[in-house]
Amino acid sequence: MRTSWCELDELLQLDNRRRADRVAGEVTAQYCTESGATGSARTINVSSTGARMVVQDERLREGEFTLQLGSVQLLARQVWEAPLLRGKSRVVGVHFSSVSPTQRQALQRLLGDLQRAS
Repeated sequence: MRTSWCELDELLQLDNRRRADRVAGEVTAQYCTESGATGSARTINVSSTGARMVVQDERLREGEFTLQLGSVQLLARQVWEAPLLRGKSRVVGVHFSSVSPTQRQALQRLLGDLQRAS
């Protein structure tokens, strides 16, 4: 049986490290690290300051990386991680860095879309 993202979010209720309200929702994310490594992830929840995502790549630990969430491109860095399902997957928390006003508006639209979809 596949666990839904909302159920996964409830199972992984770690201490809230974000100051902004989280919106549960699955968004396909693409990332590119400083070393040029690329990959994809899926969000569990998103806020205006960060996201919780499922990834398989350990290279996010390298430092800042570019994260594409839908139409929003942001600079982010991993701030914590936890292993998931006895495999290569991990749940990571990321913090968005240096968010411009234009990026903030696009992120607010994305959060609104996630809220309407839930």
